[in-house]
Amino acid sequence: MNAVDPQAHIFVVWQSGFAHLSQILWELSLEFEIKFAQHLEWEKEEVPQMLTRMYPNRDFDHNSPKMKEIGGNQLVFIFVVDKSPEIKGEVNQRALRHKRRHRSTSQGHSVFLGRVKNVNYLHASDLETEAFFNFQALTGGSREAFDEIKSRESVIYLPEQTASGLSLKELPVPQFDRAQDVFHVLNEHTRYAVLRNWEGWPEAWTSMEHEDIDVLTNDYYKTLLLLGARPVFPQNYRVHHLVEVGDGAIPFDVRFVGDGYYDQKWQQDLLNRRVEQDGFYRLSDEDYFWTLLYHGVFHKRGLSPEYKSRLTGMLFQEPRRSTLMQYLKGHHYRVSVPKDRSVKFHKDGFDRAFFWSKAFFRALKNMLVSQTEDLSYLSEQPSLSSRTAELKRTKRIKYGVYAVGRDLIIKTTDSQRTFLLKHEERFLREVASESFFPDVIDAFDHGGQRYLVLERKPGRSLASVYALSTKQQQGLKGDLDRVLAALKRHRIQHRDIRPSNILLTKDGAVSLVDFQFALKDGEEISTSNSIEAYILQGAEKNLGGPWYKKQAPDQDAAAARFIVEQYSKRRSLIKYIRSTLRRFTFG
Repeated sequence: MNAVDPQAHIFVVWQSGFAHLSQILWELSLEFEIKFAQHLEWEKEEVPQMLTRMYPNRDFDHNSPKMKEIGGNQLVFIFVVDKSPEIKGEVNQRALRHKRRHRSTSQGHSVFLGRVKNVNYLHASDLETEAFFNFQALTGGSREAFDEIKSRESVIYLPEQTASGLSLKELPVPQFDRAQDVFHVLNEHTRYAVLRNWEGWPEAWTSMEHEDIDVLTNDYYKTLLLLGARPVFPQNYRVHHLVEVGDGAIPFDVRFVGDGYYDQKWQQDLLNRRVEQDGFYRLSDEDYFWTLLYHGVFHKRGLSPEYKSRLTGMLFQEPRRSTLMQYLKGHHYRVSVPKDRSVKFHKDGFDRAFFWSKAFFRALKNMLVSQTEDLSYLSEQPSLSSRTAELKRTKRIKYGVYAVGRDLIIKTTDSQRTFLLKHEERFLREVASESFFPDVIDAFDHGGQRYLVLERKPGRSLASVYALSTKQQQGLKGDLDRVLAALKRHRIQHRDIRPSNILLTKDGAVSLVDFQFALKDGEEISTSNSIEAYILQGAEKNLGGPWYKKQAPDQDAAAARFIVEQYSKRRSLIKYIRSTLRRFTFG
């Protein structure tokens, strides 16, 4: 079969993995077309015999380790079609990647050393031939029945627990013409409440000040399935998603009970007290006051003038931290740490000391024990064929960036951001004649992900340096001037010059990395869909962070001057320690 031909696959979620079923269904819906799913229950006495039908080269009995792995006599099989398979070594790498994602889990205290335990609650066929074999073993169906399912329209499935056990509700793939349609679906199938900023609805669903819709739900992955939501960020702790509505997309932050955004008991009470308004559910007026005050006190650096005005207008209580703490204590709610690490969380006194002490020990662990990743499956690439041993323990520098030995860097991203790595590759090849930028060694796709292999430039990130020697200060200024001149020769704007993207040696030699958002003079980055457009628009606001003065005519030069100016002064030790802890704790 040609690699570009669509491939049918069977995924089986064993009973031991039912807690992850909604997550698996959502993840599969992002890359495959789901055609059919069914919950099956075998007779307990027949389980070894049925496993032998699934795996004919192995023998099973009631004492086999596999019996413990699958966790019971129930399963859900999911029939999907992959329209962009990547066949290598008689395996579709895209299906294999999903299986690997659910094959191990970390155990142990989050601060101290943990261990990795192998689990096996997800089966995936390697090719369509095995998928048909699995289909026959599970259902006894014919090739005609297999082909008929393969030709069906795509659907989604919602797992639901009923009095008689697990059931799967089949629904059409979400398609929304208006934002009201989104809430109509949520109203019918899940418990949720909009957290804030609904005052201008339905005339304007978002605004310049509030660009996304914040909702709280009792079932995170079920809500993502209903919305057809696509993640904006690759980190699995981020809750920012896009929902396609009409010709555009609306960003949603999907908070859920137990995520630490608010106290779990409080979250459950918020959903119990929600009220309906104009076709959607929102918090009650009193809950709105307290959650908005909590949001300003603990998630922001303080209440914005807009929030202060809004809270004062509600007149439930004076919007102060002390009144908030009295309210929380009176209702037995606690201040909780969000699992979403992107939320800026502010505590005072003992709570803050306890939070940062935990961060210190977690950072210490990460400094003493390098975060490694096994990328040995990439050794089949010609450029990496001699690096198998090093690929087994690549050092994680930051999310999606890995060091292979002393001379190579591997960057990777998910299917939503492939265009960014292709963009970076293009510009690095354009400046290949310059010594300040890493050379491109190789670029390829594997398992539905894009990989970019780069030369590893010497030096450490400027962001990790507390103070520079006189020699380093001189080298930094001189080399940054030469870097800007090199960019100018090639008519390229880097647009993200910041300390974390500058590598500095002991002698003060500089290299500049990360060209994902670079632009040619007079050129605009083209996108093929609303997801890509939103990622770029969101990045535009944060490029360069505080190092850029947006009104400057030459922003790269202005950022470079500002960095040189700041690193020629005595830096705040407290800020340096805080940023170091954040870097080693959260990556």
